[in-house]
Amino acid sequence: MSMLRRLHFASAAFVALLLTGCPTTEIETTEGGIDEDASAPDGASPDAADPDAPAPPACGRLTEPCEPGGKCEGAPDCASKICREGICQTAAPADGQKNGDETDIDCGGSKAPACDDGKGCIIAADCTSGVCTMNVCQVPTDTDGVKNGTETGLDCGGTSTKKCAPGQGCKGDGDCAAVRCDTVAKVCKPPAHDDGLKNGDETGVDCGGGAPTKCPPGQGCLATVDCANVLCNDVTKVCDPPTSSDGLKNGSETDIDCGGGAPTDAPGCAPGKTCALAGDCLSSACNYASKCVEAKSCVVQYGGDTCGRGEVGQAGNGHESCCKSILLPNGSARIDKYEVTAGRMREFVRATGGNVQAWVNANRGITGDIADDMLKYLPINNTTPNVTIVRCNAAGGACGSVSRRFGLYGHLGNEVFMEDRPCPTCGQGCWFNTGAGQNGHPTYWWDDTTQSLQWGAGAHAPTKEQLDVKSLNCTAQLLFAAFCAWDGGRLPTQAELGGVNGAWGPAAMPWGGGVNTYKDTVTGMEPGRITYPFAAEPPCAGGTCFLVPMLTAGGGYNPAAATANMTNFNPFRASPAVFASRYTFPVPANVGTNDQTYAVAPPGRMRNDFRAIGPGADDGYYDIAGNLMEVTSTIVGNDDADHNGWPRVRWVGGSFEGHGVENRGGYDLSVLTKYGKQGARCARAP
Repeated sequence: MSMLRRLHFASAAFVALLLTGCPTTEIETTEGGIDEDASAPDGASPDAADPDAPAPPACGRLTEPCEPGGKCEGAPDCASKICREGICQTAAPADGQKNGDETDIDCGGSKAPACDDGKGCIIAADCTSGVCTMNVCQVPTDTDGVKNGTETGLDCGGTSTKKCAPGQGCKGDGDCAAVRCDTVAKVCKPPAHDDGLKNGDETGVDCGGGAPTKCPPGQGCLATVDCANVLCNDVTKVCDPPTSSDGLKNGSETDIDCGGGAPTDAPGCAPGKTCALAGDCLSSACNYASKCVEAKSCVVQYGGDTCGRGEVGQAGNGHESCCKSILLPNGSARIDKYEVTAGRMREFVRATGGNVQAWVNANRGITGDIADDMLKYLPINNTTPNVTIVRCNAAGGACGSVSRRFGLYGHLGNEVFMEDRPCPTCGQGCWFNTGAGQNGHPTYWWDDTTQSLQWGAGAHAPTKEQLDVKSLNCTAQLLFAAFCAWDGGRLPTQAELGGVNGAWGPAAMPWGGGVNTYKDTVTGMEPGRITYPFAAEPPCAGGTCFLVPMLTAGGGYNPAAATANMTNFNPFRASPAVFASRYTFPVPANVGTNDQTYAVAPPGRMRNDFRAIGPGADDGYYDIAGNLMEVTSTIVGNDDADHNGWPRVRWVGGSFEGHGVENRGGYDLSVLTKYGKQGARCARAP
C-alpha cells in the first residue's frame, strides 16, 4: 500500500475513534482484512504455522499465478494482476470507467489490476511491467532492474536476451546461463562438474580446468593438462585427436606412438615396448610378458629372455632377450649376441606344429640355405619322414642301406643320424642311459615317457625350464637353417663368424692374443656345483666324475687348492695349453644318472667369453670361444665320408670340452651331423 493511501486509511480510522469515544474492536490493517491479533487463539503467535497443515502450493510467474493473499514480486505473479507491498490483492469489478484511485480505465490504484504497457500510472505497482516512467507504464526490458514480462529472474530468463545466473529464478535449463535449473526450487543451480555443461572453471563440458575429468578430443582446453591424454591445440584451444606422433600412448596404442590400430594407426613397437598382440610389434613378436622382442622365437620366457649374467631366480642377475643382435664392425650383417637356446627351438616346433618340412616348402623365398634335395630330411611330425640312407657303424664300417626317421625325435631326440660322424666311437654326446659310457648332454627336453619309450633313456636330471634356457646342441645344421629363417634371419657364414671382419674378429681369443694370454683374476668356487669331467683329469673319487678339478698356479691339478673361478674360462690341461669354458650348474636332484647337460651353459653366463662390439659396454657376442662350436651356412663340399653325398659345412669356435678355440673352419661336417658340443646362432639383415 502506498504511503498516501496508508495515511488516508489511518485518518479515517482516527475520525471513527473520535466519533465513538472508544477504540474500535476491529481495526483494518489491510484493504478488506482484519487485525490478526484479534483472531489469534490464546497463547498462539499470529505468525505460528500449523505443523500438520500442508505447505501452500508454490505460485507466481514461475508456476501458477497466486491468488489473493499470496506473495508476489509484481503484477504478473498474481491472478488479479494486483500486487501491493508483496501481497496479491483482490480485484474490484471492472466498470469501464476510470474511477476510485485507478490510474487508468479499470487498472492501477489499490483495487484494480495493474495497467498494461502505455497506460497511466502513478507508482510502479500500477503497471504490469512494474515500471512507471512519467506516469506511463513502460514496456519490460532486460535492463530496467525489475523482474517483469516473461523474465524468471531479475532482467533474465524467459524471452529475455539474458540468461539467469545461479540463484536467480528459472522454469527450465533454458532460463539459466550455462547452469542447470533446479526444477523443484525453481532456481538456477551453481556450476557443477557433472551437470553436462561447460561452466565454472571448466574448459570443456564437465572437463578440464578444475574438473576432476580431463577433456576428450574436440573439447575446449587452455593447455595440454586439460586434455585426456591428448594434446591441446595451441591455435584452436581444442583437445586434438590422438596421433602417432604426439609423444603419448593414446587411442588404441599399446605404447607411446606405436602398436594398436585405429585411430592413430601407429607403426609397430620396437623391442622392449608394451604389446598386446604380435601385430603390435615391428618384429611381429609379442612375448609372454606383453613386451615386443626382436624375434618371434623369444616370445617364451625360458630361453627367450633368460640370457646373460646369473641364473634364473638368482638375485642381481642381468638377463635380457636372447634374440638381441649386434651389427658387425663392417656393417654387413647383424649377428645374434647369443647362441640359440633349447626354449627358442621349442617355440619354433610349437609354431609350426612340428611340420617343419611344410613350413620350409611354403617359404622357399627365405629358406635358400636349404638345398631342394635336402627338404625330404626335415621333420613332418615326431616320427616322420622315414628316409632310406647309407648308414655305417661308429667305426665307419658295416655300411648299408637303412630306413631312418627324420622326424622331431630324430632331429631333437637322444640319438644321431650317422654314428661315425663326427668321430668314431665317441658317442657324440647326444646319448645317455643307453649303455656303458654314454654320458650325454643333449639339452632339448623330452618327458620321461618319451625318453624311455623312444631311446631307452632315463629322465633328464634338470627340469624342462632348466634345459630350455641352455644353448641348444645335438641338432643338425639343416634344422638350425630352417629355424633361423623362420625367426627372421639365416645361419651366418664362416666369414661372418670367424673371418677378419667377423664376430670372432682377427684375434684368436675374445680377450685378444694367443691361448696363453688370458688369466682369470677371480678366485673361489661356488659350493654345491659341478663341472663336466674330462678323461685327462685325475681319477674320480668314488668312481664318479662329478668333481671340481682344482688347479695349481702352474696349471697342474691339486684338489686341495681351489684357486680357479669355474664360472669363466680356465685352463684344464697342463699340456698342451688349452683353454675351455667351464660352466658350473647347481647339482641336479638325480645327478647319479648319465645326464651331463649341466656342462652346457645358458648363453651369456660366462662373462669373460665375450668380444665387445659397439658403443655399449655389453654390446658384442658371448660364448664365441667356448660352450658350443657353431654351424655356419658355408658349404665346403660333400660329407667327408661320402656316405650319402650330403652337403658339408664349416663349424666355427671351441666348446666346453676343449675343442680349439682358434678354429676357423677346421671342423667341416655334414648338414645332418648331430654333436653334443655343437650349436648355432643366427644372422640377420643389418
